[in-house]
Amino acid sequence: MKKNILISISIVVALISVLILNELIKAGAVFLIYTRDISFALKGISLYTVFTLPESHKLIYDTVIYLIPIFSVIIFIELSALFLIKVYNNNIRTGLIIYQMINIGYLVITILLYALSVIINNFLSTDWSMYIFVSEYSYTKSLLVTFLIIFVVFSYINFATNRIKKFVTFIKS
Repeated sequence: MKKNILISISIVVALISVLILNELIKAGAVFLIYTRDISFALKGISLYTVFTLPESHKLIYDTVIYLIPIFSVIIFIELSALFLIKVYNNNIRTGLIIYQMINIGYLVITILLYALSVIINNFLSTDWSMYIFVSEYSYTKSLLVTFLIIFVVFSYINFATNRIKKFVTFIKS
């Protein structure tokens, strides 16, 4: 029973960090870098930061703002990996592994949606398609930048899942 409660708690915490906390971190970055005129909207079941860029916006700041949800998920995965190394209780380890897997799944889905939105010319409204629009990249350059981000994130996902495999034990019957 204790293990089921811990798994439920880890799922809820992971969903809160993915659906709400990432956008709050993004809103904090927008607040610090550009504007104080920030609002929030619900997009499906997740929170979405609504803001307008000033006329004199810089591309490096735009890149940071639009990639911050991905960076924050990676930071959450790394922090939970630090806890995973330090904890020896199997129930808590199971919860941390589930937390990491939900965050990795979010990364996969987000990156694939980003790629799809660029490939089909901003048909989907994602943060990345807004970034491509704001940066005024050509179609070829936007594909190149998108696939570079995909390569980096999937390399990290490979690293993170290999690290998780060390902590997963199988019971042979």
